[in-house]
Amino acid sequence: MDRAEGAKGRERESLSLSAEDCRSLREELGWSAEQLARAAGVSVPTVLTFEQRERRPREETLIAIRRAFRNASGLDPALLSVPAVSA
Repeated sequence: MDRAEGAKGRERESLSLSAEDCRSLREELGWSAEQLARAAGVSVPTVLTFEQRERRPREETLIAIRRAFRNASGLDPALLSVPAVSA
C-alpha cells in the first residue's frame, strides 16, 4: 500500500464521532464509561471528558472508541464505518 492509499484508509477511519453519539451508543450497549474505556484501551477520564464535551480526543482515540463499539456484539455494523479488529 502506498502513502496515498494509507492516508485514504486513515481518512475513512477518522470519520467523526460526536460526544452525543458516543454516549448514546455506550448506553445502548449498556456499558459504563469504565467498560467503554477498557474496550477501547483508553482512560475513563478520556471517555468522560469527551462525552461531557470538555475535550475532543485525538483521532487515534476516536478510532479506538469506534472500534470498540464496532466490535461489540449486537451493534449494527452499518452504524460505524470502522473495520472490525481481529483478536
